[in-house]
Amino acid sequence: AKLADHGIVPAAIVGHSAGELAAFWASGILTLEDAVEVTYHRSRLQQRCTDTGRMLAVGIDEAEALQLVEAYRGRVSIGAINGATSLTLAGDADALQAIAEALQARDVFARFVRVNVPYHSPQMDPILPELARCLASLAGHPHRIPHVSTVTGELFDGREMDADYWRRNVREPVYFRHAVHALLDHGVD
Repeated sequence: AKLADHGIVPAAIVGHSAGELAAFWASGILTLEDAVEVTYHRSRLQQRCTDTGRMLAVGIDEAEALQLVEAYRGRVSIGAINGATSLTLAGDADALQAIAEALQARDVFARFVRVNVPYHSPQMDPILPELARCLASLAGHPHRIPHVSTVTGELFDGREMDADYWRRNVREPVYFRHAVHALLDHGVD
């Protein structure tokens, strides 16, 4: 039996990076078929980026992360903002190694994430045009359950869903901290 059959329905839904696919399906924004199609193309294309960079979890705030990214312009991006001082940087392995060593020298948390793909980094750029072509006909539906996007960090109706959304999901930071604050701002406890 489904939880909904017992009257258990979430007040709102949020997903993290690829987790947005399940969240969009659960909220009614994507059909199961559309969610599978996005999953297929997103995963297939991102695998082309295997071993092109790394990801580094760091214990710094967003302002410091932005300074680091600026210093390594075009080589490193903020991959995810998960909390006030819980972020992930993604991109060029050598640049991230230098960042890790500098942070560790200051006794600041920095640990490489065990992934083979540098998600949400400049290394995703070559796959974005094909992703947009593959998902050109994608259209979202109004949500059944409120959804907060980790691409925008705001409530997301669903009708705005298109191929460009998934381009942004693949390339831009995951604004998870912002999404959680949006949930709280809208009374979700």
